[in-house]
Amino acid sequence: TGLRLWVDDKEIILNYVAASSNRGEGSPATAATIARFKSAGKTANCRLVSYQVLPKYLNIKSAGENDISVQVIDHHEIRFALKGAKNYATKLSNDHWLLLWIDKDKDILGESVINYGPGEHLIDAGRLIESSLHITVDGVLRWNAKETIETTFLKALNRNDIALTGYGSVDANYLSGHSLYIENCTEVKIQDVFFLNSGDWGIYLKNVSGLKIQGIRIFSGADGLDLDGVHCASITNLVVNSWDDSFCLKSTNKYYNVHNITLSYAVAFSRKSSYKIGTESYANFSDISLSNIDAYDADRGFSLYLLDGATLSNTFITKARFFGKLWQDSDKTFGTLLEFALEHRGSNDSTISYVHSLFLKNIELIHPPIRAASFKGLYEHLLTNILLDSVSIRLSSFDFYLQSVDNFIQNDDDPSFLFQCLNNNVSNTSVLVSNLNIPTFPLALYTFMYRWPSGLAPGWPSFTQNKPLIFPICGNVTDGIVRSFVATQI
Repeated sequence: TGLRLWVDDKEIILNYVAASSNRGEGSPATAATIARFKSAGKTANCRLVSYQVLPKYLNIKSAGENDISVQVIDHHEIRFALKGAKNYATKLSNDHWLLLWIDKDKDILGESVINYGPGEHLIDAGRLIESSLHITVDGVLRWNAKETIETTFLKALNRNDIALTGYGSVDANYLSGHSLYIENCTEVKIQDVFFLNSGDWGIYLKNVSGLKIQGIRIFSGADGLDLDGVHCASITNLVVNSWDDSFCLKSTNKYYNVHNITLSYAVAFSRKSSYKIGTESYANFSDISLSNIDAYDADRGFSLYLLDGATLSNTFITKARFFGKLWQDSDKTFGTLLEFALEHRGSNDSTISYVHSLFLKNIELIHPPIRAASFKGLYEHLLTNILLDSVSIRLSSFDFYLQSVDNFIQNDDDPSFLFQCLNNNVSNTSVLVSNLNIPTFPLALYTFMYRWPSGLAPGWPSFTQNKPLIFPICGNVTDGIVRSFVATQI
């Protein structure tokens, strides 16, 4: 890829991972160059040299934390310093990322652990994990590509107290299945491992309790990390580069609720939803916290899809940055960084979903492809009880944004808006936005910012198509430019 990296004057081996335009081929959404190196926790001084011209301004982004400034020497060399055992990412071009992973200095092995040392270890698909499995630094556990009916590379079933740890890699080698599948297990630990090249979901955890995930990386040709019917889970320091949804909470069995889930410090790349609750939603979701999360090249940053009768309560999303990208070659492109939808695909009225409480605070929506947010409810149950506080929207330029909209929606009678209600079934009293910060923009483009449909539910104001479509506002208009704007209620 024309890149060379030195850390503390030692050259680091770089590995290039190509992207795929098709789901299920084992390759993720975004092309990346991977750099992994050890650290004892001290500052690592880095020097990156490229045969290509580097961007004039470049930031190293750390999951959920402040960006790290870099010094561009001559458009072919940059220098920067990294601290601690963390994950970092920087964009070198429109479709190419550099991912930097700092591993700790040593692998620590416990007792009664099956250990895979350095080098390649070829094994059959369907390998069972029955206690603890450890892959040391420079070790690779790889599918041997023998013909198989197995739909997963590694799996654990009906076990208690199992672990998969180490700074090595689990390479599904383009198996048409998951890298790791765990079902009906308790006290599960997954730490530091790099999972890659799965044709289906990277990690699928079903009906698991007492889950701890820390410092793992997942490259997948489909979903990244899916938690189905999982409760009491802590996930931190996560990186996912997936073709489909990166991080997903779902419930496929009405007897297994999803609750007490904490995700913090995560980076996601996805052509679909970076962080999602649903679509399968047969059991309830409660006590969920997502904090310090980033999404890059995202079609959707966070999505809520309740379709099968579940309720959502006590869910908090805080300190999130979602960077959008319009994937025009993908099916089901939404281009919406925040999407909230209730639907009903059951045959019984008792299976109607609704939201008890969902709070989003300190959310940055950067370069939304089509919409910053959309809302869709049900006639039987309005979309309710959603609060967005301290939301900021940034556009690269209005010309670029409007061109993206024109390319996506050809019918001028159905334009898209940054905040848009997709039907009439949204509560006018309990879907609220406060402290909404938007860029200054020409007043003529005002109508591109907000739209709600005609025939609104009782209590909504009515607006004609050529007027700004937003509710009680306070703003200052000077010289045709909206200088400040706060939506007090939508």
